Amino acid sequence: MKVALLFRRKNFQFFSIERVFSQVISAFSTDIDWSRIEMPAYGISTRNAWASIKLRLRIKFDIFHVTGDNHYLVLFLPGKRSVLTIHDCVFLQQRGIKGWILKKILLDWPVRRAALVSTISQKTKDEVVMYSGCSEQKVRVIANPVNQYVYFADREFHSEVPEILFIGSTPNKNFERTIKSLSGINCRLNLIGNYSSEQMELLKEYKINYSVKSNISDIELAEEYVNNDIILFPSLYEGFGLPVIEGFKAGRVVITSNLLPMKEVAEGAAVLVDPFDEKSIRSAVNKVKNEDDYRKQLIGRGFEVVKKYNPDDIAQQYIKMYKEIYHNICAE
Repeated sequence: MKVALLFRRKNFQFFSIERVFSQVISAFSTDIDWSRIEMPAYGISTRNAWASIKLRLRIKFDIFHVTGDNHYLVLFLPGKRSVLTIHDCVFLQQRGIKGWILKKILLDWPVRRAALVSTISQKTKDEVVMYSGCSEQKVRVIANPVNQYVYFADREFHSEVPEILFIGSTPNKNFERTIKSLSGINCRLNLIGNYSSEQMELLKEYKINYSVKSNISDIELAEEYVNNDIILFPSLYEGFGLPVIEGFKAGRVVITSNLLPMKEVAEGAAVLVDPFDEKSIRSAVNKVKNEDDYRKQLIGRGFEVVKKYNPDDIAQQYIKMYKEIYHNICAE
């Protein structure tokens, strides 16, 4: 079976989709003859549309899989042979005429045209079904796999000055409340992302001991997990929340939001906080810092939860979708 995997143009600031599918592709069985196709332009572009049309006309593929972000590409592909993966519906937060247009070209029309749709969490599926009006049977939940490079390394917890890992700089990551909540706590905050000058000033204002790294590789990110004591991820909005399961795999305590999909992914193995309440975040950090048995219980649960996110199992779920579409085409 020949499968074309369509990716957005590479962007070093946003690469979670590429990370996810690199794990899936590496686990594909030999009966999947896959090709990775990267789009020539960022975002919504006529160049991308034309590239999709040329791909459809020039090369014989059995399945076309739009792996995320550029949902509208499905409109230029054979619908009966197309799979669309939707990671989140954050674009629906746009209001006015622009919001209406984005909803049509990134959700309503692509979902209607695709043969099957996959989402990375039940939360995203619920949003897709609610806002597009499509059938629940058309949408399959296939979770993200855990990063293969993340590994466990034993580490004595630094209770006096814990190292805290915080990943991401976009507004949904809840940076400002996190900084305010950590003010006065004896810790070191290790940031991964591209932070603005305003965000850097906030760190100085609240006298946070910190380090910053950006544009790091998967291998370097794996090292960051094991070199920290706590993974702090109080996000306001996610399609899935990879740092939760990556923290589990590394054997580290994870603090995350008491919101879907994070609390669904965590399954009781993380400390859940109200991400809108600085006191809640602060209390969780202090609890983890001071209670040894509590930390050990969470880490043990995390090891069990992360077993569900094996890349081989996730790849098989995508292959099952491809085969379902292919058999339907052959039966016509």
